[in-house]
Amino acid sequence: MRVSPSTDFPDDRLGTPGIRWLAPPETKMRRAVGAPQEVTLERGREVLYKGNPCWLVKLQGYDSPEAVDELRGHRLLVPSSERPPLEDEDEFYVQDLVGLRVLMHADGSPAGTVTDIFDGTGTHDVLQIEVPGRPTYMLPFARELVPVVDLAAGVMRIEPPEGLLDLAVSGPDPDEDEAGEGGAGEAAPRRRRRRRQRKGGVAEAATALLAGPPEGGERSA
Repeated sequence: MRVSPSTDFPDDRLGTPGIRWLAPPETKMRRAVGAPQEVTLERGREVLYKGNPCWLVKLQGYDSPEAVDELRGHRLLVPSSERPPLEDEDEFYVQDLVGLRVLMHADGSPAGTVTDIFDGTGTHDVLQIEVPGRPTYMLPFARELVPVVDLAAGVMRIEPPEGLLDLAVSGPDPDEDEAGEGGAGEAAPRRRRRRRQRKGGVAEAATALLAGPPEGGERSA
C-alpha cells in the first residue's frame, strides 16, 4: 500500500519491520473514532509517486487490493516511548506542543492555546493559536517570540510583536454588523509536512497517512 510519510525518520518507521499501530481516520474535529490496533509491518521501500517521494509498505494480513483500500486515510503510528531523543533544547515534538496553554511572558495573562503547527515560509515553523470566541492567529516559533516552553507545566510563554494580539484578545468591534449570509470566514491553512529544524524547530513522531493501494495493481512493497 502507498503511504505519505509524516516522520523525520522514514527509514526506521516505514522501512524497518516490526510492530506498528493502525489508527482510524480523524474526523473534521481531528478526533479519531476507535482505538489504534496493533499491526505488523513486514517491509517497506521509498518510491516516487507523481514526482513526490512516498513509501510502499506491506502490513501483515492485508494481502488484497480490497483489504488495503479499506485502510485509506488510516494512520500508521509508533508509541511515543519509541521516539528518538531530540538533539538540543530548542527542538520539540509537534505532539508535545499542540494543546499547550499560551501565556503572555510579561504578565502571565492568557493568550490562547496551541492548536497546530505549520511549516513556515522562512526560517521558523509557525504556531496556530486559538482564543475562545476570538479569531485564530499565527505566531512564528522563534526563541525571541516564544522565550519559554514548559512542557511539564503545559505552558508556553510568548512575546508577540506589538499589535498582533489586538484583534485576537480584544475581539471585533461590538458595534460592527455581523457578516450577512454568504460572508466568508477565515480559511484554515493547508496542512504541510513538518520538517525537523534547529532553534525553534519541531520534529514529528507520527509515521504515515495511508493512501490505499498503489496504482497498477501492485500490492506490496
